[in-house]
Amino acid sequence: MNSTTLELLQEQMQGLKLQRAAAELPSLLQEASKRELSYADFLQELVSRELIAKQERHTQMKTIMARFPFQKTLESFDFKFADRIGFCGSEFMAAHRGGNQKVV
Repeated sequence: MNSTTLELLQEQMQGLKLQRAAAELPSLLQEASKRELSYADFLQELVSRELIAKQERHTQMKTIMARFPFQKTLESFDFKFADRIGFCGSEFMAAHRGGNQKVV
């Protein structure tokens, strides 16, 4: 593929707001050529990468809009601390339903 065609295709992708696809197109074309991917496999990979990028941007935007004071992942949550203080989801739910009984 010549550079003019590649540049035109990238401009068209950017016009369609396919930012990740436009950015990764040159490297993905080289990879597809080396691996001898079919057109369908190449297109599937390109669309998958764009979809992942859009999902990441969507999650990031929702997090910003939620105005969380900081981000916390499940990997960073201290489950042992929750056990030490006796926190259990069922106890929490029972307490907030108005019942004082311990739910097992």
